[in-house]
Amino acid sequence: MQLAVVGAINNINKIADNTRDLQSNSTFKGVGTNVEYQPDFRAEGITRPSALGANFTYNFIEKPTWELKNTLKSNYFLQDKNTNYLADAKTTTSVNSTDKVIDNSITNNQSSNTTQRFDSNYEYTKKGHNLNFSQEVNFNQGDNVDQTFRTATNLQDVLTSTNNSMNTGNYNNKSFRFGGQYRYSPYIITQTTRFRGFEANYNLNTYNNESDRLNLTEFKSFTGTAANQKFNRKYNTLAEGFRQELNLTIQDLKGLIFGNKKYSRMSFDLTNRLLLNSDKNNNRVQDLDTINNVYRTNAYLNNQITTNVIEETPGLRIRRSFSKSMSNRYYKSLSLTFHPKELLISQDNKSDRSFQNLKRNYSQFAPDVEISFYNNQYGETSRNYSLEYRTTLKIPNINQLAPLTDSTDVYNLRRGNINLKESVQRELSFSFYSDDQHSKNTLNYNFTLRAGLIANNIVDSLLIDEQNRRTVYLVNADGNKYLNGEAGIRKALKLKTSEFQFNLYGNFNTAINPGYTNSVFTYSSNLNTYYSGSVNYTYKSYLAVALSQSWSTYKSKQEAFNTQYSGKNVGTTLTASYNITKKLTLNSNISNNNSSSSNSKNIVYTIWNANLVCRFLKGNNAEVKFAALDLLRQNTSVINYGDANSFTIGRQNVLTQYFMTTISYYPRQFGKKAKAKK
Repeated sequence: MQLAVVGAINNINKIADNTRDLQSNSTFKGVGTNVEYQPDFRAEGITRPSALGANFTYNFIEKPTWELKNTLKSNYFLQDKNTNYLADAKTTTSVNSTDKVIDNSITNNQSSNTTQRFDSNYEYTKKGHNLNFSQEVNFNQGDNVDQTFRTATNLQDVLTSTNNSMNTGNYNNKSFRFGGQYRYSPYIITQTTRFRGFEANYNLNTYNNESDRLNLTEFKSFTGTAANQKFNRKYNTLAEGFRQELNLTIQDLKGLIFGNKKYSRMSFDLTNRLLLNSDKNNNRVQDLDTINNVYRTNAYLNNQITTNVIEETPGLRIRRSFSKSMSNRYYKSLSLTFHPKELLISQDNKSDRSFQNLKRNYSQFAPDVEISFYNNQYGETSRNYSLEYRTTLKIPNINQLAPLTDSTDVYNLRRGNINLKESVQRELSFSFYSDDQHSKNTLNYNFTLRAGLIANNIVDSLLIDEQNRRTVYLVNADGNKYLNGEAGIRKALKLKTSEFQFNLYGNFNTAINPGYTNSVFTYSSNLNTYYSGSVNYTYKSYLAVALSQSWSTYKSKQEAFNTQYSGKNVGTTLTASYNITKKLTLNSNISNNNSSSSNSKNIVYTIWNANLVCRFLKGNNAEVKFAALDLLRQNTSVINYGDANSFTIGRQNVLTQYFMTTISYYPRQFGKKAKAKK
């Protein structure tokens, strides 16, 4: 039996999502530069979290093995967070080949949030039988106050409109998840074994979300006062629903029917996926009657809607495998898989509004293909090559087909399109992994490349006026293409008394996205990249040094408007830890950050942190730490990203310089002491 109880409270953005994160605080972890639970100087806003958690594990079998296991695990986690967030951002959007709209926004958000989570997992394994049950219960409640001040100007810096809003509200959300899985495969397979296995998976998810919100919005036009609008609107929303999923697989259907007499090395698996989804939304909306100073029901937004979706995917997975091996030398295998499936979807929407009473059926032949090759040279390397083709179907939901448009969001009014069709995504991917099996000086690397086409993709058709009022219509468009990939290299070099570790990683995503802006059809070409590299050096148990470099870029180009936006973020970090003595350790890290974007000045800042750790008492069970963070007082948080036809830059509030003293004590003794041997 294992039991852990841990708690923490702070006001320095040290945020943990589970008890495991709370335990990983780098105390008594030896030489190294990694700190899992630490202040996050890059986190948006200032957060004051407090948390309490417990982990429990019980093995009903004293020495569990892979074929004999009976284990129960459970976790409880409680967290309360208070966050203060401030942001100042500027967005530039192209509306045609010559004009742009500039949106300046200031956001102030204060929120409090309390979450509770209890989950458990039970696993039983015995000679071919595997049974697994898991569950999770979540409670989430809180309140927030959100204020936004926005102004719109043209290229001549002339003010065209303002939109100020304040939202106050509270919420109480509950959710439950249950999963069950049973797998059977014969413990001993002989030539006469016909039934080769069976697998069943069941998942249930339910939720109940309730919220109350008050929205105060005032829109002012500086091109015509007739467009001015003012809102005082209350919302009471109750959303509840459930999702059930059942997956069944009968393995090696050929063997069950024919035994091993025919179709050697070829297997047939019968598969079926059944999904039942039900969502119910009850929206009660009221507007202030300024004459009588009372709230009255909004006859348009006041609505109740239920959506039921049934999705079934029967399929037959056909596999053909080849293998070749030599004892203690190598093992090679080639596997070919063809998995034809038929996607069958039924969507039923029932609403108080007649135009939302929609019932639709969809079907799509969706075959999957996979070719994989595995080469294991014992004691040297193991390599895996995989080529896959996947087909997925995305259907439009009721909020895309026939939404109720809320007029308070003046800068982003969303309209539906009842003629929307389903989109079909087809993707081809190739991946390669190489793992070094040597005991030292290992070299591991991997590479993945994906390319895809989306037919009838659901895209935005934007109408933007000079006051930055945006009306978003949804339409289908062909021509959506994408290509993305990632690669990584990890090399270790062990010397007599020291060791180097080299890491390189990179990914990119390029896409061509069709869309409409002010009735003009255009393709937006987007490219996002991220690269990072690091070198880690350790000398005995005294010194650890890590140097890392990262680059991220974005670039978008609009063909019809002949415009282009780009930006980059570059970061360099040096971290070191030195054990001066067995009881005294000095740690420090310094990070330089450079952010730039189109038509704006570079933002450069450096964060330098340092701490001194002293251990004392018998067994070094106690520790005192002196920490100084953001020594140069330069920390800032930069907003810098691009979209299809716009880019945004700005700043957010973050942690600044502070000093801290920490005292820790670890008993390191639980239970009874072992009896001394006579």
